[in-house]
Amino acid sequence: MKYPNLFKPIQIGRLQLRNRICLAPMSFTYYSPDGGFSDENIAYVEAIARGGTGLITIGETIVGNSFGRTHDHILQLGNSETWPRIHRIAEAAHRYGAAISIEISHGGMLADPRYNCGQNPIGPSRLPQYMLDHPETLMMSGSAELVKYSQVIEMDEEMMHAVADDFAAAAALLQDLGFDMVQIHLGHGWLLHQFLSPLFNRRGDRYGGSLENRVQFPGMVFRRIRERVGRFPLDARISGDDIVAGGNTADDAAGIAALLEPYLDTISISCGGIYHPEAVQRMSPHLWLPRGVNVHLAERIKKAVSIPVNTVGGLGDPAMLEEIIASGRADLVTMGRALIADHDFANKARSGKDGEITVCLRCNNCQTGMFGEPGRRIRCSVNPLVGVEYLYPAAPPLCAAPKHLLVIGGGPAGLKAALTAAEIGHQVTLVEKEGALGGALGFSDYVPFKADVRLFRDRLISKVLAHPNISVQLNTCADAEMICASACDAVICAIGADTLVPPIPGVGEHSGRVFKGKLIYGLEDRLGQRAVIIGGGLVGCETAVYMAGRGIKTTIVEMLPDLAAEAPGGYRMGLLGQLADKVTCITGAKCTAITDTGVLVEKDGNALAIEADAVILAAGMRAPNETVAALGAVSPVFMQIGDCRQPGKILEAVRDGYFAALSIGDI
Repeated sequence: MKYPNLFKPIQIGRLQLRNRICLAPMSFTYYSPDGGFSDENIAYVEAIARGGTGLITIGETIVGNSFGRTHDHILQLGNSETWPRIHRIAEAAHRYGAAISIEISHGGMLADPRYNCGQNPIGPSRLPQYMLDHPETLMMSGSAELVKYSQVIEMDEEMMHAVADDFAAAAALLQDLGFDMVQIHLGHGWLLHQFLSPLFNRRGDRYGGSLENRVQFPGMVFRRIRERVGRFPLDARISGDDIVAGGNTADDAAGIAALLEPYLDTISISCGGIYHPEAVQRMSPHLWLPRGVNVHLAERIKKAVSIPVNTVGGLGDPAMLEEIIASGRADLVTMGRALIADHDFANKARSGKDGEITVCLRCNNCQTGMFGEPGRRIRCSVNPLVGVEYLYPAAPPLCAAPKHLLVIGGGPAGLKAALTAAEIGHQVTLVEKEGALGGALGFSDYVPFKADVRLFRDRLISKVLAHPNISVQLNTCADAEMICASACDAVICAIGADTLVPPIPGVGEHSGRVFKGKLIYGLEDRLGQRAVIIGGGLVGCETAVYMAGRGIKTTIVEMLPDLAAEAPGGYRMGLLGQLADKVTCITGAKCTAITDTGVLVEKDGNALAIEADAVILAAGMRAPNETVAALGAVSPVFMQIGDCRQPGKILEAVRDGYFAALSIGDI
């Protein structure tokens, strides 16, 4: 076996896991109308269990009716009508050999009154002044707009006992409903963490002050749980470092772990929380942070306890996971987004098929569904089946009547369409006008921080080139004559989009210094030492980071007040951090002309002249509607997908390609 330590069983109290791979507790969406698990939720858990994961932990479960809800995507444990489906989700995991746990929590002072019948939140103390002054730091809690107006009630002992009873009742209920373990959330800024951390806990009684005092209330919760469940396996999730000055350090977290160990069978070490931009980024490390950025925190705590220690944070490479276990830095490894990206991660790693694992891009698009407005769905940039597992089998059945498909365009949409169609039995001809496949993902060859995108692209291309049902024609421009000569049954058009050229005076006259954003890669020597990027969306900002990294003095001009407004929250924080002190950013401004020496910009009624050797256009994309219409006019059956349908991200391209291929069978 390629990874013997990763797939070695482990004992957690009386529970044995088949391997060391765990699914992180994350918010579900699309609950049933009664606030319980839906068919979507159950199918999602079943798919990950079938994929070989050892332990599945369900996230975001608020105990009792203690007014602890922080957002709308939370399981309603207090409603008995939800209990049969909670039992069903445990059965779904067990059916495929996985163990299942569930995270129970309470929002405390960060609970949102909108979801708690207007009830003021409770906590160890009043909110810290810096949070009152800067409520935007709480953006991930869902309560940023309200926190300034919410009077946090400082908990007395009667309240503490009531909440401890709620935790105990929840654990006992989940034990009865078939779960193998319960995880108590003591991290990320929620109630029990609020007592543990001096960032929040300003009490002067025996529940505040020293570390030993701050552990008193969490200890009460664990004692109450143990009274109800006996030796039922218990896990605790803690933040191994609060990240923010004045909070718990890694050494403090090790001390907390040692004090709580008598109550626990295992401990899970995360980092940071929802209370500060820097801390948010360590909860779900994005691509700007190295993989395994939090492992050292688990390693520190492993020296302080004798129970199994679990690590989490940007993991996704089986070789790295094996090294973590083999070196003794942690006993278990937890992944969230990597198992969303590929539900079969564990089975593929176990069989040594690393090259078939679909790589998580750490773009955090999935979190837009987890923490977005009610009704939003979790979606994944690279896995089109996320959220619809209950409607589509992981391996679609072979088509009853194979057809000949012509796929035009070898970018992510075309590649996914060609591969999916071939896998269900169709014969596919894939034509690409350039000399290589990859389309809009070609830029990843040049950009160090897009290594995951490059790996995703390369693995997808390898599968396409290896499939016997696919014929690839490079340096081939599809036209009406080709379509007619191909005798194909259907055409899938995935020709991408063009950079929008805004009607700025001078844009044509200075064409030698004006570049389309997606075409600068490989032409960096022509950009000079100073560049202005017109457009501060996600593409413009990422381009600016790349150019600044090459030593080019870069300025972004954006009409809107915010940069990269469409980017997921945690990822956007990291992106803005990359821009800070490296790129000049002018928002709420309009480029009025391109001149011999640079650009003219209007902001707040004032004219600015910015010197530049190159002007980069990144103000959006335009679908090539005329070309698409001409190709469609001569096609027997025609579908347009990806950017040529509507400019978007990898997520939309991959979904379009996958479902277009499946729909061929309906023609």
